[in-house]
Amino acid sequence: MQKVLVFSVGLNCYEKVYDRCMASHQRYAEQEAYDYVLVKKPRWATVIESVWLKIPLILAGLKAGYDWVFFVDAEATDWIIDKAQSSDKSLLAFVNPDCLNIAYTHTEYIHILQNATRVLPDGIGIHIGCSMLGFSLKANVNGTEEA
Repeated sequence: MQKVLVFSVGLNCYEKVYDRCMASHQRYAEQEAYDYVLVKKPRWATVIESVWLKIPLILAGLKAGYDWVFFVDAEATDWIIDKAQSSDKSLLAFVNPDCLNIAYTHTEYIHILQNATRVLPDGIGIHIGCSMLGFSLKANVNGTEEA
């Protein structure tokens, strides 16, 4: 049986704002017999942004003997829960650099993205691209990051 770790990051009262999501993450982990950790205080003093904190945490989980380490972000989960409880139809899209390359040449796809209720960044490539263009993103809020 493979050892699996699921973790969420809750810094600066984040875990209180998204408490229902954190509870959902924990229930999911328990249901699947995975270990769950809510990181409230990192040991890495040099890591300023929680957006980058998940990388050393994933590496620490792998070093600790886990076969799989999943990061689950609460912000996307919170939005999805709200929409699932609503009768409104919504389209949530996650975009990575490949999606943007496809959208550049496919007008129908770019139209879908432009009309989505919410478009969230997926992966470090989007952060790097935004930094290169002088933009900043709040966070990498895709459903999971795995290693």
